[in-house]
Amino acid sequence: YLAGTKRAVLIVFHGYGRDHTRAWRYASFLRRAGYGIVTVDFRSSRARDRKPTTLGGYELPDAEATLAWVEHEPGLAGDRVGLLGESLGGSVALVLAARHPEIAAVVADCPFATGKRALEDSMERWMHLPRWPFADLARHGGRLLTGHDPGALDVVAAAESLATRPVLFVHASRDDRFAPEQARDLWRAAGAKDEIWLVDTGHNEAWQSHRAEYERRVLELFGRTLGSGEEGAD
Repeated sequence: YLAGTKRAVLIVFHGYGRDHTRAWRYASFLRRAGYGIVTVDFRSSRARDRKPTTLGGYELPDAEATLAWVEHEPGLAGDRVGLLGESLGGSVALVLAARHPEIAAVVADCPFATGKRALEDSMERWMHLPRWPFADLARHGGRLLTGHDPGALDVVAAAESLATRPVLFVHASRDDRFAPEQARDLWRAAGAKDEIWLVDTGHNEAWQSHRAEYERRVLELFGRTLGSGEEGAD
């Protein structure tokens, strides 16, 4: 956790195969704008007692625990909360926001629409294997290994609960993990009221290739939803 000057905290969730250090690329501009920053490792990325990635089974309880810490930590209780997540972290952020109306806004960078579609697209686009039978085999193996179904998470259904809250969707037209149509389906489920920014890059590369525009869009969303109060934690 890094304190900010505003009474607003942003939780940043990383994607598959990454850890909390990935978040500092976003914290580099978000903290300059005065926001407090919280970032964590999902248990699938922590250094000790690491667990397999489950596409929600472990990651959502980790996100819930992070939000609970923010809401109960002395000095942060009562602060406005926004979320930024990339890839798996983006999907987790959307579901967490759907469960918690106190979350004011979400930035989802290259999220997937369902766990099932994430496995299917990743097999085809990333692993260069046929969707069938390999996506089904991965899903079955995940259930055997962890007791969680990696294809079960329905982010589209969760996004339907966000029709009254601002969400910025960012996706890559050359994404090698998830087809852009997954983000479009999430955008439509959330009411198609905010923008969806389709960038001519690869997976989660919008900040690297269009840094000024990325930062402008993200700061504009949080600026109008989290307020401009400057009083914050020491």
